[in-house]
Amino acid sequence: MKTIGVAGETRISNGAGYATSPSWSPAGDRIAYTVRAGGRFIVSTVAPDGSGAREVASEMDADCEDPSFAPDGRSLVYTYSKKDYSALKIISSDGRRQRTLVSGLRDVGSPAWSPGR
Repeated sequence: MKTIGVAGETRISNGAGYATSPSWSPAGDRIAYTVRAGGRFIVSTVAPDGSGAREVASEMDADCEDPSFAPDGRSLVYTYSKKDYSALKIISSDGRRQRTLVSGLRDVGSPAWSPGR
């Protein structure tokens, strides 16, 4: 993933070159995205200048993809998938607290929050 600034482009993602599904935090201080790592997809966040990259959601035997920041910026919703099973999960933006929102789905993807009021 790249960001374009006045001086040109700067790479801000980590991983083996595959990064997709960016979601900017409402405050504009973090970008969540899907990255391929170790043969699976994980959710990471990074500051817009490329600093402070951190893994937020990952599973040893499943994929975590398509993050979307909550309107208050404190949580992310993402897709968890493993073979023929999918779920929507919510995780705190620091990756410490997680819960399953909806489970037992098939082929779910690209969750998004409604605008905050």
